[in-house]
Amino acid sequence: MKLSLTKTLRWTARIIAILITAYALIMFIGSAIGDDSPVTVGLIVFLILLAPTTIAMFAAWKWEKIGGIITIIGSVAMWISVFIDAGQNKFPAATLMAGPFFLVGILYLTCWIRSKK
Repeated sequence: MKLSLTKTLRWTARIIAILITAYALIMFIGSAIGDDSPVTVGLIVFLILLAPTTIAMFAAWKWEKIGGIITIIGSVAMWISVFIDAGQNKFPAATLMAGPFFLVGILYLTCWIRSKK
């Protein structure tokens, strides 16, 4: 049985979404357990943006168009937030934090466009 490109892109987006979520959970649980540093406004803003963006990634499993759009909007907002809050190397830090979310949103929108045909 031959897999279609759309199906491959869809599962790639889903797997990346699962990996992003697992990584974020492990990092935040680990930092909460072993870190006594104060919570900054930038971290709070990032977490507030992370929650709906993550929910949108999983909503895109059912509704690719709206989930992809919200994921992209959330990733751009996260990029701006990290860029403002990062000390040095602002561009790489923001891209590494928000880039995977943006990629997932693009993949979901691509699947939605391809499945409309």
